Amino acid sequence: MSPTIYDIARVAGVSKSTVSRVLNKQTNISPEAREKVLRAIEELQYQPNKLARALTSSGFDAIMVISTRSTKTTAGNPFFSEVLHAITAKAEEEGFDVILQTSHNPAEDLQKCESKIKQKMIKGIIMLSSPADESFFALFFQAVSSKQTCTDANSTNTRSRWW
Repeated sequence: MSPTIYDIARVAGVSKSTVSRVLNKQTNISPEAREKVLRAIEELQYQPNKLARALTSSGFDAIMVISTRSTKTTAGNPFFSEVLHAITAKAEEEGFDVILQTSHNPAEDLQKCESKIKQKMIKGIIMLSSPADESFFALFFQAVSSKQTCTDANSTNTRSRWW
């Protein structure tokens, strides 16, 4: 059976709340307590249950990468392959999973993005290649009410937007 945060707390000699604060990277914890918890995590080989975390917190820690090219064209292209590799490496470093969504249908992309954000399945979106019709972004800004940053580097109207 996999170790739980209760097991970590017992081994580290701290409370479950302290373990939770360490796992959630909060700063209101002493360096000594943090070190005890981290040692217990390593000793017990603890791996967080992503599904349980998603159910008790603000959803999954995933980022959706959208390409308006086919999967074969996106993954098979050396440029896009390198970009995907860099995105995935940085996402993993920050504790995020990456979901690749390919489609030639901006309306379908919009619906999938909106649905996944509302279901708390993703925390952010990266447009790897943008649709020819930039009205997608206007519709996207209207559809999504969570706080996200959107930057379109190819647009003549490049912007970052919080909403």
